[in-house]
Order: sequence, then structure tokens, then C-alpha cells
Amino acid sequence: MYRYQSYLVITAFVILLTGCSTQAWYEGLRMGAQNQCARQPPGADSACRDRVNQQPYDAYDQERSDLRK
Repeated sequence: MYRYQSYLVITAFVILLTGCSTQAWYEGLRMGAQNQCARQPPGADSACRDRVNQQPYDAYDQERSDLRK
């Protein structure tokens, strides 16, 4: 439990340092998801990381702006 809390604190700190931009939120959430992937059993962790790292921020931002139109 303590480990999970420390990941949340680190993620929040990173977001605050970067000025709470959309990209900072996205990257913070990706970091948290990567940490959760590390807790997966062997073999499942690589598939989890592939899903998490599938879409870089630029592609996410483009998709988000397309949906807003």
C-alpha cells in the first residue's frame, strides 16, 4: 500500500512541476499505468506496457481535438 501511495505522490509532484498542462496529466497517468503494469505477472507485464505506451501524447492530442470538432 505504501508503494502505491508513493507512486501517486510522485505522479502528482511531476504534474505540479510541469504546470498542470494536459501533456503533464497524460504523462502522469501513463507513469501510473506503467507502475501498475510492473505488478502484473511475468508475461502479462509486457502486453500491459505495450498497451500503455501505444499512443504518444501528440497522437492523443490530435485524436482529442478531432473529437471536439
